Amino acid sequence: MTRSLLAALALALLLPVSASAGELAGVSMDDSATIGGQSMKLEGLGLRSVLRIKVYVSGLYLSTPGADPVTHAGGKAIKMHMLRALDASKIADSIEKGFDKNSSAEMPKLRARLDTLKGWFPSVEKGDIVTIAYIPGTGTTVWSGTKELGTIEGEDFAQAMFKVWFGPSPVQGSLRDGMLGK
Repeated sequence: MTRSLLAALALALLLPVSASAGELAGVSMDDSATIGGQSMKLEGLGLRSVLRIKVYVSGLYLSTPGADPVTHAGGKAIKMHMLRALDASKIADSIEKGFDKNSSAEMPKLRARLDTLKGWFPSVEKGDIVTIAYIPGTGTTVWSGTKELGTIEGEDFAQAMFKVWFGPSPVQGSLRDGMLGK
C-alpha cells in the first residue's frame, strides 16, 4: 500500500462511527417519505427525553432539504416513534405548553384550532408512531399509525405547531438540533 492510502485508512479508523441518518436509539426511519402526497427528505432525528427517560425519537421531513421548518411553506412533517406509553392528556398538555411558549401573541387566533387538535390525540403505547404534517393547500394533518385523525387549516397554525419543536423556546434543544441534523 502507498503511504497516502495508509494515512487515509489510519485517519478513517480514528474518526467516530455514526449511525445512518435514519437510526437513533434503536429506531430507524426512512431517508425519504411521501406524506400527504408530498415527497419529503429526512433532515435528521432527535431524541426527546425527560429526566433521562427516553420518550420518543422524532424525525423531521422537508420537501425542500435545509429549509426552515417553521417558515417553510412547502411540505413538512414530524414523525414521532414512541419509546414509552403516554396518556392522551400528557400529549395535549405538552403541545399546549409549546404553543404558549412560542406563539402566545397568536393564541387568540389559534385557540379554537388548538383545542380541536388536542381532542384528537389518543393515548399511545410504546412503538406507536404519530405523524404531524403540513401539506400546502390542505393544512396540518395528524396521523396515529396509518389512521388519519384530522386536518387543521391555515399556514399560521402549521407555523405555530412547528414552533413547538423549532421556535425560540423549543420543547428540548437537543431534540431540535438532532432533527435539524446538527
